[in-house]
Amino acid sequence: MKEKILSSLTGVWAFRVLILLIVCVFMGISEPRFLTIGNIVNIISYISVYGIMACGMLFAVLIGGLDLSIGRVAALSGTIACIVARVGGFSATWCLIGIACAIVAGILIGYFHGFLIVKLAIPSFVVTLATSYVIYGAITLLSGGSRVDFVRGSLMDTISNARIVEFTLSSGKPFVIQMNVVIFIVFAVICWYVLSKTTFGRRIYAIGGNTTAAQFVGINVFRNSCAAYAISSGAACIGGLILMSSTSYAAQTLGAGYEGMVLMALIVGGINLAGGKGTISGAIFGALLVGIIANICTLVDFLNLEYLKFFQGLIILIVCIISVILETRSRRGKGRKAKQIAEMQAQDE
Repeated sequence: MKEKILSSLTGVWAFRVLILLIVCVFMGISEPRFLTIGNIVNIISYISVYGIMACGMLFAVLIGGLDLSIGRVAALSGTIACIVARVGGFSATWCLIGIACAIVAGILIGYFHGFLIVKLAIPSFVVTLATSYVIYGAITLLSGGSRVDFVRGSLMDTISNARIVEFTLSSGKPFVIQMNVVIFIVFAVICWYVLSKTTFGRRIYAIGGNTTAAQFVGINVFRNSCAAYAISSGAACIGGLILMSSTSYAAQTLGAGYEGMVLMALIVGGINLAGGKGTISGAIFGALLVGIIANICTLVDFLNLEYLKFFQGLIILIVCIISVILETRSRRGKGRKAKQIAEMQAQDE
């Protein structure tokens, strides 16, 4: 156990933590607003959607797949929830029905993805990319091509904006933790428990490590793969509901581009896109780094709005490349070490 902790502290994780510390210290010195409690809470609130989606997509990636439809699924969930809740005048009961319908729709989409990918052997990126266009068309039909607003003060408003913790600091500034942060933390803990402590989690890792071997030992690859994609789509629905709540409306463009940011967060977090390797802590770290970079780009005044996304993407891309290079070197180093141990054992014999 001690050796495992030491190896993690001296490997790729050391690089990630070091990068995070350097960025935080540099920004704390150059921009006083960065390390304020209010800004830290803003970062955590900002990454709540990315974090939820990253934790959900991790299940699909661990089995060797991809889910490029999460942005559109997020938009669909908000649209369904608003349209259903509008039938009952956005009463609490109808809002709950709308939220339930949205999540069920996402889960069904995930199971449909699993069926096409496993049973018909269609590559996951083809299936999820194609369905993302289908979902976009479905949103347009449901909404009539316009955004769907909800009534402020209804239950929809509390999904993201309800204040769970609120008090005044000694400096006189308010400290607020909203519902979206609580949902993110609870969801991340549940995903960690499922992957780390349950039989289902071990099966997910086994399928991603070697699908054929998993079948030989009696694991139902189809059922577990469908469940993994259902979790990914379900997480996208939760993220979409938070987005809808924070913006006060649902539209086709809600969640657009989130799949790319979530994928980059997973790569930065050390998740192997080939499957079989990755942790919830890595997914959260990646989402946190993405959020910090976005926050820095917002705080820096010399960046024009049109260049903001460019610099944000460029910085994340550089970190992704460095992370992948270090991960590859780490794997090669472990392989050479294992080979040396095997050779020493053969000589002893």
